[in-house]
Parts: sequence; structure tokens; C-alpha cells
Amino acid sequence: MAMYDKNTFVLPGDLTVGIGDKAYICNDEAIKKYINSLEINKRDNQIEFSSFNLNEKKAIPFKISVDGLFNHHFMIVGATNSGKSTSALAILDKYQKLKGKFLIIDPTGEYKDAFSKNEVNLKTIGKNLFLNTANLTDEQWISLFRPNDNSQVIELLEAIKKLKFVQYYKKHLNKVNLTEAENRFIRNDILDCEGANQEQYKHLQIQWESDKVFNESFDINNLDKQIEKDSLKLSWNKGIKQGTYQFDYFTYGANSWLIRKVKYLIKTYNLKELFLNVDSKTQKLSNLLCK
Repeated sequence: MAMYDKNTFVLPGDLTVGIGDKAYICNDEAIKKYINSLEINKRDNQIEFSSFNLNEKKAIPFKISVDGLFNHHFMIVGATNSGKSTSALAILDKYQKLKGKFLIIDPTGEYKDAFSKNEVNLKTIGKNLFLNTANLTDEQWISLFRPNDNSQVIELLEAIKKLKFVQYYKKHLNKVNLTEAENRFIRNDILDCEGANQEQYKHLQIQWESDKVFNESFDINNLDKQIEKDSLKLSWNKGIKQGTYQFDYFTYGANSWLIRKVKYLIKTYNLKELFLNVDSKTQKLSNLLCK
């Protein structure tokens, strides 16, 4: 649990007990020093939720400041029905009385009756609380869909950028300078560049790579369709100065695994209900945490 150093105990860090290391049974004095190392009775507004039993007749109340408790990751472990949930609720109850702010993710509904409606703001993800597709980072999208190589990572992130650009374009027509021919590549909330020449494609690419589209949300149900439409190859015809991008079955075959996986994950985990195009009538999870 800790290492004794200069009359106090410190966290062991990466050091662990190994075979052959000596182990000692703590006496009362060692236990007292260990408790004192955990800042017992050192600050105001402390949480008290347990005690250390020195022996059958004597116990020391365990108190710790909020900062001391939540400054590190911690977990509550124990056998079934040993009181893990009760201990967690005791900590949160004390924390709530100190006006602390916390988020409980409760997939089993175990804590739904633990607090009154006046004490907590109860939300159900996918019902009255949603994630905004604009808030996820590239790393989070990669973690969610788990493309299997670098080329598929690029395909996934490019498709997301294009879907964001389409939404930005719809909201800010006067801020996006597209030609009439380039406008035709935006179809059904998807950017379909089939038939675009090199100059048109390059101009569209500048738009979807722009930082101004970064904060746009998009319909996640269109993600697999966008990846499919991105299965293009630059083709050249005699007598034409610029090549054009055409649908390519070889590229589609390379993308097909990612397309199927995106479809599968969206359907299996009901992501279309979790990620919505957020408007003023819905509440974003990020807004709830910032209150």
C-alpha cells in the first residue's frame, strides 16, 4: 500500500512486492503513522466515512480532504455483498453535502433511487442526454471504430471531416465559395466527389480540411455511406488535360471491411440514438458537466 520513508509513508509508485522481499506485520505505531500520512485530521471540510481498527477495542476515524481523496485514481474492491456500493454511496453522500460535483454512470440502475430529484439531475443517455459528434477527438473516433491499419484510419477521419464540412456548408452558404459544378457534389448530406476533376477536388479538399469545420456535428448514420463514396481513383482520358475521380471497385474492396464494421458498431451499440445532431431542444453531456 505504501513505503516508509523519513518517518512517513509514501505511495509506492511503480515499485511492487516481489518474491523474496521481507514482509512485516504492522504494529499500532506503524498503523498510526500510516494513517497520519493520509492527511488524517489535517484540513477542514474533510470526508469521514470509515475507521481503522487498531485492535478489538480501539479504532481511529478515517478522515480525508476532497482533494486528497480524488487526487488519484482509486477503486473499491470486495466480494459480492461486501458493501462496495454502500461505501461508494457513503463517499458520494459526504461529497454532495460539501457541494461537490460528480457524475455517476449507472448502466444497471443500481443508484437510481439513492438520491432525491432535488439532489441530482437525473439524465438518460440517448433519451434526454446526448453526445455531440463535434466533441469527439480523432483518437476517440479511432478508439470507437478501431480501424485495422493506418490507411483505414485515414479513410475514417477523412470521411468524418467531409461530413462535418457538408453540415458547415449547409449552415454557412455565404461563407463557402463553391462553383455551381462543385455544389452538385454535395448530395443527401454526403460529399460525393465522383466526377470531380483535379482542380475541383483540390478546392473541395481545402474546404473540408479547414479548421472552421472542426466544431460541426454530423449525422453518424451517414459515416459508412461517406466512406463508400470515398472509394475513388483518379482516372485519365486521352485529350483531357485534367484527370477525374471515378468510383473504383478495388478501392471499395479495400474499404469494405471498414464500411461493414462501422455499420455493425452503429447498429449493435445503437449509436444513432447516442449521437444526435444536437440542437437547442437537446442537452449535451459536455454542457451538463460544465454546470
